[in-house]
Amino acid sequence: MKHLLFIAAFMPLFVAVDIKGSEAIDCSSPVWRSTSQCLRKKSGPNLSNIRASEGDLGGADLIGKGFVQIKSFQAKCGEKARKCEVSFTDGRLSINGGEGITNDQLVDVVRTKTCRKSSTRKGLFRRFSKCQYENDYLITYKDKNGNTRVALIAFDPDKFIGKELDYQVFYRELIIWESIFSGKILGK
Repeated sequence: MKHLLFIAAFMPLFVAVDIKGSEAIDCSSPVWRSTSQCLRKKSGPNLSNIRASEGDLGGADLIGKGFVQIKSFQAKCGEKARKCEVSFTDGRLSINGGEGITNDQLVDVVRTKTCRKSSTRKGLFRRFSKCQYENDYLITYKDKNGNTRVALIAFDPDKFIGKELDYQVFYRELIIWESIFSGKILGK
């Protein structure tokens, strides 16, 4: 009897649900024009705020008017991954203010991830991430005597420059530096 009363008390809740059928929406009408459904349809790839262009990539260009290059990065360098400053100065990639290399000395860049230290996470999360993977760049280049050498530049996985991870900004700047001065593209 209690169950019957319980069902009778809550039955109106289940019956009162009004399931509407779908209806066509005319986004050109003044009634629907400013609704979220119509605004979502407008924000497609054709209405981007990046300028279109003829014969080049226009608004997607990174180099040109208004572009500011990051000049230096805090990283770890060498076999023992010690703290260093990596900079792009006067068309050269250098470590700790040294002479550095020009981009025509650059042979190749390989991006890898390496576990160098245990995670600093505490408690339950430590179990799931036992290693903190650093983002490494192995840079193959020709020294001033023409010998092939390999350098290591590594970045912590959780450091930011503005709203971007520093290792991603470094890689973008490296590609721009390399291609501005030589005309070739890394990895090709």
